[in-house]
Amino acid sequence: MAMAVQKLFPKTQVTIGPWIDRGFYYDFDTRNVESGPLTEGDLKKIRREMQRLVRRDLPLRREDLGSGAEARARLEAAGEPYKLEILDSILQRDPGADVTIYHVGEDDDPDHWWDLCAGPHVPSTGAINAEAFDLESVAGAYWRGDSARPMLQRVYGTAWSSPDQLRAYARLKQEAARRDHRRLGQDLDLFSLRPDSAGGGLVFWHPKGAAVRSVVEDYWRSLHVRRGYELVYSPHIARADLWRTSGHLDFYSDSMFSRILVDDGEKAAAGAEGAGADGEGAAAAATGAGAAGASNGAPPAAAAAASSNRDPLAAAQADNAYVGTEYQLKPMNCPFHVEIFRDRPRSYRDLPVRWAELGTVYRYEQSGALHGLFRVRGFTQDDAHIFCLPGQIAAEIKGVLDLIEEILSTFGFSKYEVNLSTRPEQSVGSDAAWATAEAALVEALDAKGWAYSVDAGGGAFYGPKIDLKIQDAIGRKWQCSTVQLDFNLPERFGLSYTDADNAPQRPIMIHRAIFGSIERFFGILVENYAGAFPLWLAPVQVRLLPVNDDAAAYARAVADGLRAEGVRVEVMERASIAKMVRTAERAKTPVMCVVGQREAERGELSVRLYGGADLGSHATADVVAALRRANAGRSAALDLPKVEAAAAAAEA
Repeated sequence: MAMAVQKLFPKTQVTIGPWIDRGFYYDFDTRNVESGPLTEGDLKKIRREMQRLVRRDLPLRREDLGSGAEARARLEAAGEPYKLEILDSILQRDPGADVTIYHVGEDDDPDHWWDLCAGPHVPSTGAINAEAFDLESVAGAYWRGDSARPMLQRVYGTAWSSPDQLRAYARLKQEAARRDHRRLGQDLDLFSLRPDSAGGGLVFWHPKGAAVRSVVEDYWRSLHVRRGYELVYSPHIARADLWRTSGHLDFYSDSMFSRILVDDGEKAAAGAEGAGADGEGAAAAATGAGAAGASNGAPPAAAAAASSNRDPLAAAQADNAYVGTEYQLKPMNCPFHVEIFRDRPRSYRDLPVRWAELGTVYRYEQSGALHGLFRVRGFTQDDAHIFCLPGQIAAEIKGVLDLIEEILSTFGFSKYEVNLSTRPEQSVGSDAAWATAEAALVEALDAKGWAYSVDAGGGAFYGPKIDLKIQDAIGRKWQCSTVQLDFNLPERFGLSYTDADNAPQRPIMIHRAIFGSIERFFGILVENYAGAFPLWLAPVQVRLLPVNDDAAAYARAVADGLRAEGVRVEVMERASIAKMVRTAERAKTPVMCVVGQREAERGELSVRLYGGADLGSHATADVVAALRRANAGRSAALDLPKVEAAAAAAEA
């Protein structure tokens, strides 16, 4: 592809082109191209040129350049600054590295092309099936992911062994587009994103989406309590010093929002005195409107607002005499749970402790990385932390895996990809602690009977971990659940418990999330079900469709009874029965009940399911009981037998 792009669009500069899950991408700098940036319309032309190069069956040849001097000279001559930067990074890691390039075609061939690359490759372009690849899209991407570096153009492609595989992938893409949670979120009135008015990556949950979320969260809480967890709540913000202690300001600051300057009372008073204000005025400023001014961290605005009779706190800010305290929106919940743990002395008899929280966190994501509910800036983690003894690790991990299986299976996910990630080269903690932790994870996985892959060296620097990917209805895999051991935070915060000999010991800390985040998991659910939620989860479980005004009063009474049973129900009125059915079908409502005069007189409901199945007429009490059972058992569908269709339904 890079060959084709540079041949068709001279002066294009190349960067990197890795493989990804279902294909590849390549990033180009097209700022010097006379015809301008690449467009979606250029992809067909590039693909045709790629096919021509494939059919020429050009040989691929490796050339060893030895030191980097020769490679540098060639790249400078070719005018490829990005490749020079890559070469420098290679030599920085290993000054004595053998540098290699690959040629495509012979040197005297008009199509000859070469690139800095480690290889290996196919022997010739003819090994590629010319009818089994395609180019999909053009997107923007910063060089090295850094917004201060040039904006490049990223061309995505996909490649397969045969045209049949490519066609199957195209069908999968069409099905994925039909299930896209962003479109369905709008069509079904579940949620919205308001980047122009409220800011990017912030989710507005509409009543129907909030109804589903409430069901998910209520189930999550009740199951955790039954499994021996205690629920906690923590603030959304804390002093920046907490994040210095945790290490987030050192290692995670690029993903954190800017700090906020906050008045902590006595400092504002001291600042006001420095500006010549009396103590009483300073105290008033610290507790009144002036304190709000301090919280926005904008002294110039305060100075502009100050007058000759200026507010003491604003005056202190304007005169640079004000000193505030830095606070930080939380990107993680874990330091807060650590704070709760060290609130009082702990004994080995107290462990394990299991604390769970649906905690909302805030992370700064580049605007170009935001994607529906899958990548946002404010989201709620289904977080939990377990503090335990070393000998309790295996049992606690096994308990977490059991909980993961129960929760995910309730939502219809039964196929997982499981990975165990072990100690990386850079890590904290003793050899003995890592060996104990990794052995405990293996013991838990073996006890669970799950097949898993080992990612050697892929663990976090603070401990090994287990990650799960779930497979959805159309075979896509989603990273969700994670279980991580942590030797770092207990050490940083000086956590301890007293053992049987009354000596202080460090507890083991386990981080775990099952959904990952409520927002992302909700998006996965929408796409997995294509918006047609199972009965127990549906935002509106039942729509009552009265055929006329006389039947509407009975429908409203039935609706009141259903709400009393916890059923989410709506009554549709003032439309033809055909239109009401179409509306309910478009909304993917699991159960529709037609109510005519006959049903009202007999105390019945004519039941129709989403997708068109007609169950006929049933006693209202039987329908209510079936809905009650469905909610209690978290059933996907209504358990009612099919009977002869009601006369009223036939008349309608």
